[in-house]
Amino acid sequence: MATILDTSLIDFLLPIFVFLFIFVVIYALLSKTELFGKNVPALNFLAAICVAAVAVFAGNLIKLVSSITPWIVFIIIVLVLIFGMFRFLDVKDKQIWDTFGGPIVVTVIILIVILIGLTTVFESQLTPFGGSSESATISGVPGKTVKNEVISTLTHPRLLVLLCLHHIL
Repeated sequence: MATILDTSLIDFLLPIFVFLFIFVVIYALLSKTELFGKNVPALNFLAAICVAAVAVFAGNLIKLVSSITPWIVFIIIVLVLIFGMFRFLDVKDKQIWDTFGGPIVVTVIILIVILIGLTTVFESQLTPFGGSSESATISGVPGKTVKNEVISTLTHPRLLVLLCLHHIL
């Protein structure tokens, strides 16, 4: 049955998208940093192709890039909208960065997104309960997964009150 939102084609083409994404990022980094020297675009191109090809054949890296990319794109869109809004009000870029804490804050947010992506992709290898987060039950109790328990701990009223009191005091 055909649906309006059929993502099977995107899943089929995902390795190509990941290859192109990694290729472009690596080529841009090599060109910008001039790691192999100046005026050697062929060497940068070859190194980027090799790294992207190896990355595509590493199975978990495709999952990692596909889970992180939407969040990084969302962060970039939000930054563009914020900068556009402030630039419309004739605020300089340096003042905007100073208001939001500078590029360090954006870097920390991107590192947090990467850490969350790493934990979601490699959770089945890292969890002490065995299996994936959907099938990993705590002490054999059905319905108690690692993910559910972390969420219930972080949203527990005692912890939230403690955080509010710590912020007030």
